[in-house]
Parts: sequence; C-alpha cells; structure tokens
Amino acid sequence: MVRYYRSPDIEHMVHLIIDALELSYIDKGKIYVVISRGSKTRACARIHGMSRVFAFVGIGPAYVIELIGECLVKLSCADIVEIIVHELMHIPFSFSGSLRPHGRYTSTKNVRSLVRRLGNVQDLCKYASTAM
Repeated sequence: MVRYYRSPDIEHMVHLIIDALELSYIDKGKIYVVISRGSKTRACARIHGMSRVFAFVGIGPAYVIELIGECLVKLSCADIVEIIVHELMHIPFSFSGSLRPHGRYTSTKNVRSLVRRLGNVQDLCKYASTAM
C-alpha cells in the first residue's frame, strides 16, 4: 500500500527555488509536496496537476509534487534540487492545473542551466535532509 506524507520542509525548499529562479507565474500557495512510501514506480518524482474543474468548485488550480521516498534516500541534495526544478518546469505559464509535456522546458539541458543559476545548492540541502 502506498502511503503519502506531506513535507512542509521540502515545500519551503520549493518556495526558495521558485523565488531564486524568479518563477513568478507559480503561485507558491498552491504548490504542495508529498513523499510517498511503498510505490512500485521506477520514477523518483512526479507532479500532479489539479485542473480547471477544481476551479469550478472553488478550489482552483494547484500542483502536488510527489517525491518517491525509496528513491529519495539514495540521492544527493544536488540531485533532489535538480528533480524539483524538473518537476517545476512541467508547470505552464498559465498555472492552469495542466502540465507541460517533456520537451524544451523540461529538458536536461534547460533544467541543469536553471540549477546552475541557483548557485550553491547546499544552502537548500538543510531542508531536504530534515524531511528524510
């Protein structure tokens, strides 16, 4: 059975990344992070969008970044930051709840370029280590 745990520490880290990369189209109040345990996926992370139908009932678009716990414990902080940046790149400028496909924005080249803009990611690592 898959279990999910909300991670406020990594959510804070995500907010710092959004600010540092000046991703002003992302509503930080509508980004959530969960760590899952027991998943059979080979992925290390996924992003889930909540589409316009949620706006219809008053919730509005939001996104959940799911980090797979079994994979997460094997990664360095720099890898975790790169994964988070990759997942953030799936969020379109419209912040509509939909997702961008893999391509130009989510490419390894683009993601690594953005991570380099962050500079020393070790300052962000303290948030990732407390969530483990």
